[in-house]
Amino acid sequence: MKFTDFFKIKQGRDDPVVAAQIKAATEVALEPQERALMRAHLSEYMKIRPIRSPISEERVSQAPAYWRAHTSSVFAAALMLALGVSTASAAETALPGDILYPVKVHVTEEVRAALMSGPKDKANWAVDRASRRLQEAATLAVQGKLTARAQAEINSNFEEHLKTAIADRAELEGDNDLAAATEIETNIGATLRAHEEVLDSVRAKLADGDNVKAHVEAVIDSVHIAAGVSTDKETRLENKIKEGTSVSVGAVAKDKRSSAKAKIDNTKDLLVRTQKRLNAQAKAQAQGQLKVAREAFEAGERSDARGDKAGAFSDFSTALRTAVETSAFVAGGVNVADSSEHRDRSDEDEHAISATTITTTSSSSTTINATTSSELNSGGKIDLGN
Repeated sequence: MKFTDFFKIKQGRDDPVVAAQIKAATEVALEPQERALMRAHLSEYMKIRPIRSPISEERVSQAPAYWRAHTSSVFAAALMLALGVSTASAAETALPGDILYPVKVHVTEEVRAALMSGPKDKANWAVDRASRRLQEAATLAVQGKLTARAQAEINSNFEEHLKTAIADRAELEGDNDLAAATEIETNIGATLRAHEEVLDSVRAKLADGDNVKAHVEAVIDSVHIAAGVSTDKETRLENKIKEGTSVSVGAVAKDKRSSAKAKIDNTKDLLVRTQKRLNAQAKAQAQGQLKVAREAFEAGERSDARGDKAGAFSDFSTALRTAVETSAFVAGGVNVADSSEHRDRSDEDEHAISATTITTTSSSSTTINATTSSELNSGGKIDLGN
C-alpha cells in the first residue's frame, strides 16, 4: 500500500472532483535533478553557515526516550515521510552544535535502527553509529571546533551506542549463537582500535595547551577503555568456541571464513576507491594491514585443509579482525583528509572575502578622494543627492 493511498478516503472516491484534486495533489513532485540540486545546496549551506540553536537541540534531544518506548517500523517510515528526504539528507552532514544534528542522531538514525531485523543487524548498526560519533569528533578536532560541550555530547552518544551493541551481542550469546556474538565483538573491538589510531594521529598535530587537544584526548581515553574491554570479551568468546566439539568449531570456522572473505574483498574495494584521498603514510599502512588480513586468511585455508578446525577458526578470526580494523582505519583517514580539505577551503574563502573587502574599500576611498579633489580644485560642489 502506498503512503498516498491513505488519502483515498470514501468522500474522495465518491466525489469525482475531490478524487481528481487529491490525485493531482499527490502527484506534485520535484524533478530528480531539482531534488538533487536542492539537497546539494542545502547541504553545502549548512557546512558553511551552520545555524546554532541550543534551545532547539534541547527540545529535539528529548526524542530518545520516546523512541525507545514507541518506535515501530510503520511509525518510523511515516516520520521519515513527514520529515522529508531533503531534510534527512542534509542532516547527514550535521555535526554537534548544528541545528540539524539532533535530527541526524535522534530521528534518522533511530529510524534506521527501528527498521533493523534481529540482534545481529541491530548490533552492527549500533557499532556503525558509534563509529559515526568518533568520525564527528575527528572532524571537529581537525576544524578546531571540538568544544567541551561537543565532546561531552559525542561521548554520551558513543557510550549509548556501545551499550546497545553489547546488549544485542549478549542476546546472541544467550541464544548460544556464539559465531554471531563473536563476530559482533570483533566488529566492536576492531572498529574502536582503528578510530583510536586515527584520533591519536589528529591529536599529535595539535599544539600542547590547545583546548581542542584536551577534548580529543578525553575521547581517546573513552575509546581506549572500551576497546580493551571488547578485546577481552572477544578472547573469552573465542575460547568458549574452541572448548566446544570439533564439529561446532568447524561450523563456526566456516562462518568466520565467509565473513572474513567478504570483509577483505569489501575493504580492498574501499581502499581502491579512496586511496587518492589518503596521505602516503595512511595508504601504505592500510595496504600493509590488508596484506596481513589476506595472509591470515590463506593460513586459515591451509589449516582447514589439514583438518585443523581450531587453527582455521583462529586464522579466519585474525583475518576478519584485521580486515574490519583496516576498513575502519581507511574510512577514518578519508574523513580526516576531507575535513582538512574543507577547513583549508573555508580559510581560503575567508581570506578571499577579506581581500575583496579591503580592495573594494580601498577602491571606493580612492574614487571618493579623486572626485573630492577634482571638485574642490574646480571650485564645484559634490552632489549628495536629494
